[in-house]
Amino acid sequence: IKHDNIPNYDEIFTNIVVNTPTILGYQFQLEDEEFIVTKPPEIPAIFIEKNRQAGIDYILNAKGTILNIPILQDNAYSSGFFNNVPDPSGIIRSVPLIIRYQDQLFPSLALEIVRASSGIDKVFVNYNELGVESVSIGDFYIPTDRHGRSIVNFRGKEKTFKYLSAVDIYNNDFKKEDISGKIILVGTSAAGLLDLRAIPFESVFPGVEVHANLIDNILTQDFITKPSWADAVNLLNILMVSILVTFFVTYTLFWFNPLITISFIFAETYLIYYSLFTEGIVLNIIFPLFTIFLAVITTTLMDYFYEVKKEEAIKRKFASKV
Repeated sequence: IKHDNIPNYDEIFTNIVVNTPTILGYQFQLEDEEFIVTKPPEIPAIFIEKNRQAGIDYILNAKGTILNIPILQDNAYSSGFFNNVPDPSGIIRSVPLIIRYQDQLFPSLALEIVRASSGIDKVFVNYNELGVESVSIGDFYIPTDRHGRSIVNFRGKEKTFKYLSAVDIYNNDFKKEDISGKIILVGTSAAGLLDLRAIPFESVFPGVEVHANLIDNILTQDFITKPSWADAVNLLNILMVSILVTFFVTYTLFWFNPLITISFIFAETYLIYYSLFTEGIVLNIIFPLFTIFLAVITTTLMDYFYEVKKEEAIKRKFASKV
């Protein structure tokens, strides 16, 4: 039944999107499915990959897209994907800044918002021999891991950023200075709308605020990063700790072992703490601490059995003389 007097709300919303600096969100399909849409979104940006090695691609590749309805998607200035890829533990710690689809690169919602608001049309993806090193837009430099993901430097728990209710906006019951000159993210926090995520701070966190944190990281240039060389540093750290602990335990009295253990744990914890909160570099803390305990226990046992065998050898020597 056709009703001519019913407003077309899709057209009304489209007119608002067209006449405002609005960046839409969409979803990439990362797995092959039976019914899959292959139409790519149109992004008014140029992606330049610097120093990429031929035949090597660490960037996440998508299989399809879940776009907005055509009247919105085709008339918006731009859009960015809002895929979040949790860790194996289910916690969101990092967000992909770029995804490759049909041999083209596409920006995340946070990255595209920063690019569009800065008026810059070129995005540089910088590589080194280990993979992606960083993404840069004008003066904004964003360090990433080798897969083009940025670790989110979360500012706190839910509602660290100011929330405005949709009802208050509709009723014009808010302060204009709260939105003037600001980046506004429209999202949901209700449990029934299924956009709640787990982050290191809490297990129930609105997905929209993940993007808010990442935008804030980019604008303030305040990052936590795990560079491509971090794995090599972790291995070197473990090797050095094992050698030093073994040396000190071997050449000191047995009664100094607890002091040696505590000293190395304190030094290792301070090193990781300084690296994270001063330099913004994430290093592994579990394996070095485990290495300290393992080296102390193993070296102590070896010294004990060595002394026992040495004592038995001396007794046998004296017994032969007697």
